[in-house]
Amino acid sequence: MDNLLRFVLTLLISALSVGNINSVEAAKKHEGLLAAYVVLGQSTSKEIIGIARAIISADNSCSDLEFDWKSDKNEKVVAITRTNPSPTNFPVKVCETLYNKKAEEHFITLKKYNHSLKLPKINLHPEKIAVIGDTGCKSKCKKEAKWPFPNFSKALANQNPDLLLHMGDYNYRGTPGSFKLNDDNTKVHVYDAGDNDINQCKKSETWPYYSQNNPAYINAKADNWKDWYKDLFKPAALLMSKAPWVVLRGNHELCSRAGPGWFYFLDPNSNLISPGSELSCPDQSADSENHYTLSPTYQLKFKNNLNLIVADNANACDNFAVDIPLFKNAFIEQSNKIKQFAVQSQNVSNWLMIHRPVWGARTKTDGQLKKILNKTMQKYLNTDPSSEDNSSLKNVDLILSGHMHLFESINFPSDNKRPVQLVLGNGGVALSKSTPPSSNKPVTINSKEVYVWGVNQFGYMTIDHKASSKDWTGTLIGVSNTITKCKSPQKPTTKTVCGY
Repeated sequence: MDNLLRFVLTLLISALSVGNINSVEAAKKHEGLLAAYVVLGQSTSKEIIGIARAIISADNSCSDLEFDWKSDKNEKVVAITRTNPSPTNFPVKVCETLYNKKAEEHFITLKKYNHSLKLPKINLHPEKIAVIGDTGCKSKCKKEAKWPFPNFSKALANQNPDLLLHMGDYNYRGTPGSFKLNDDNTKVHVYDAGDNDINQCKKSETWPYYSQNNPAYINAKADNWKDWYKDLFKPAALLMSKAPWVVLRGNHELCSRAGPGWFYFLDPNSNLISPGSELSCPDQSADSENHYTLSPTYQLKFKNNLNLIVADNANACDNFAVDIPLFKNAFIEQSNKIKQFAVQSQNVSNWLMIHRPVWGARTKTDGQLKKILNKTMQKYLNTDPSSEDNSSLKNVDLILSGHMHLFESINFPSDNKRPVQLVLGNGGVALSKSTPPSSNKPVTINSKEVYVWGVNQFGYMTIDHKASSKDWTGTLIGVSNTITKCKSPQKPTTKTVCGY
């Protein structure tokens, strides 16, 4: 009997040991290949290219990855490693390779654990386009009512969009607006282009620059992989397998905040496009000569008459038109690029993606108009009524933005040369406390009557683009229902483009 009991116990212990080994191997498997996704960029020949990226744990190598498609030259696909801004804060590697648009299916496999993740197909004739912005979480992130982005991401994935446009601000939990200095416990504001302190714009050449990524500030929390994973890569995993992303940099991705992670994980500039093209944040020490990296404006010309123009205005102060040479020259160049890329055509739709809205209506608690953002953009894009013929927005049909934590549509009368502005900053972060106008009564912006409609509800939008014209229709979807419908303005414009 004793022998039989010992035999049974031995079998049980053996089975448990095997189970534990298998559990450990399964855990390692999923820790190894952490994310896979495709961002769209522009090649040196101005064509759309897909950049397939995989995030793997630091103990693996990009050479350990296997791709189930051949290159355009029918060669084995090889991934290169992006430059890690801080191996301590980012104990992961980002591997990237060019995506072959001709292949039917795309998988990335970590051979070591035989773990595969699916990549989306690239459709150069996108008809169903998903738009979302400001998706990160500030607090109470486990409560769906406080942070709906994980559910939005799953819902969008189930709709199988052809394209995902993200308006920026992915990482909130890792980007506090302030921290305390080491010596006297003084609270200081992180540089945020004036959002935390208007003196960052008005006195930008002399005002102290504080960055959470300055290693000298021991009380500051540096940008890191853990926060990026929780705010973006974990909740968006399924959506990343269903659609390629066009990514926009928000002010929470400034180099003083989550900029290191932005350039490591998402920025479409890559050495795959041209050697030396990959961007990164400069030294964030207080005495550094330059703290900023400004991304170049580019365009994505799809084959169904959709022309996407992507511009980085994360450093554009909302309430003061900053004019120090660095930013002044950058925004003048950006304005010229937008004007150059927005081709004048009867059928081509020119959409501008820009994080901070050119026009954003800030209201008082009673709904009355308080002020209009963005002073920097309005100055450098020549939006003054007296210079409409010279405006960089003259041929732009639609502006898509985030930044303000609400939904808002702004459209001008049909005799005006200004495009429709949609603000979609309601994708997950805590909503604005102000209530935007939601009636068909016009308000005045820059001496012009405009129609404003908005809601401070969580949501995202799906836009159906019609290849045969500039027309589009949009559906703003909330937590549990459709909030409103939108459509391109008809002539003559007599009402808002949304709110019906």
